[in-house]
Amino acid sequence: MTNLGTTFKEALEAMDKDKILARHVVMVDADGRIVRPELHRRFTLFRGYECLEDPDAWVKSILGQAEEYCLEDPDHREVVVFAHGGLNTRKGALRRALELRPRMLADGKYPIFLNWHSSLISSYLASLFYVWQGRNNRYTTGLQKLVRRWILSWCVLAADFGRGLLRLPVVFFAQIGTSMGFFVDEPSKDAGKARKWFNQFFDNESMRAWEALARLKKGENMPRPGKDRRTSWEKFRRLFSYFLTLLIKVPSAVFIDGFGHSAWEVMLRRTKTAFRQDPGSALKCGRTDGGMAVFFKHLEEPSHELPITCIGHSMGTILLNQMLRGWPHLRLKNVVYMAAACTVRDAQGAMVSFLHDEHNKDCKTIFHNLVLHRKAEAGDWWGFRWFDPPIRGSLLVWIDNFLSNPHTPFDRTAGRFDNLLLTWNDIHELAAEKIRFRCFDAGDPARKDGQPQKHGDFTKRVFWNEEFWKPNKAPAE
Repeated sequence: MTNLGTTFKEALEAMDKDKILARHVVMVDADGRIVRPELHRRFTLFRGYECLEDPDAWVKSILGQAEEYCLEDPDHREVVVFAHGGLNTRKGALRRALELRPRMLADGKYPIFLNWHSSLISSYLASLFYVWQGRNNRYTTGLQKLVRRWILSWCVLAADFGRGLLRLPVVFFAQIGTSMGFFVDEPSKDAGKARKWFNQFFDNESMRAWEALARLKKGENMPRPGKDRRTSWEKFRRLFSYFLTLLIKVPSAVFIDGFGHSAWEVMLRRTKTAFRQDPGSALKCGRTDGGMAVFFKHLEEPSHELPITCIGHSMGTILLNQMLRGWPHLRLKNVVYMAAACTVRDAQGAMVSFLHDEHNKDCKTIFHNLVLHRKAEAGDWWGFRWFDPPIRGSLLVWIDNFLSNPHTPFDRTAGRFDNLLLTWNDIHELAAEKIRFRCFDAGDPARKDGQPQKHGDFTKRVFWNEEFWKPNKAPAE
């Protein structure tokens, strides 16, 4: 009886949480359909969720409650739309929404969470079993289903492993150069020959970026580096840990490059199906527009006179770029990019497209780009304090170094400070006036001050607070 009572109580609590989530979460599945955000719902690879019968009514209900909240105190309340990044599980994203909701409401922000299917395991399994050359074979039957899902999948698995194995020297050399960037000082004119040689060999990206910094167009909104506040003890601890796990990092590079590349491609696919459904899914649901398109279509309606701030973390910025291009009439107060995994080209194109729209001539929207210090970016680790088996570097470092195939510096991620330095002079003047940058400090003292030191730290901070976006101050003359 006790176990039965406990189970019944847990079920009631789960239902209460689901009711809360229904007021704040727009959740789409891998095919782009809006689904009900339920914590207790089980998801399997080959059996997706049933799409909502009326997704428009779902979105209107959320926006109606947001409007009621803001109208109670219009001078001090606003709507904050948050799009999470990749490598988020469905339940993890929902739990974060439940955790952040009361804190954001207490600060006068009505949160709307845009959740999409971006977990690592489901993304790779999708590439293995049914996503092939842009086509979704989940809905195939008969012999094709048998061959693709249970025979060719083994060939894909072997090809991914072979890719990681054959590319190991290339990937590992690139990662050593990035990782060593954590331990050396910034380039300096006063450095000795040995130090300059060390920087050029192990940290050439830094050399090019700092040369670009000297050639930047000066201005109030130009990118400025954060402070390097790392202690000698911190450098020693991290160096010791690096060499302690070096033999484990080598095989980890094989798996991260081989299997991570395929997972990354599927995640990119899902940022697109979130706006336009996969044709197979569209036939079943009777509509082609994805869940995110439905949401932004209603958010753009003139009846919603809401102060809106949109925040994207990592791959969530790819969703924001599609929003800017597809719905230029949105009345946005702020657009915040946190550790943006979108490309520099994609971000610039979306901003300029939005600002050049005839309805935005007197646009007051401000774009904020928040990035880690380059030392924190290089030293980002996935593990414990003294033990970090995988190769180092943030997700953005991995994307630039081996997960993606950038053709030019503009096709590298917009959330890395070095990439911004190399491309800032080519940013359109209209966009440059509207962009504010913040590069956080590096080191344990900065972490104690609440500044993010890892790619995943942004969503653990008060990222909806305008103080968090405050740009770096210009150095005293």
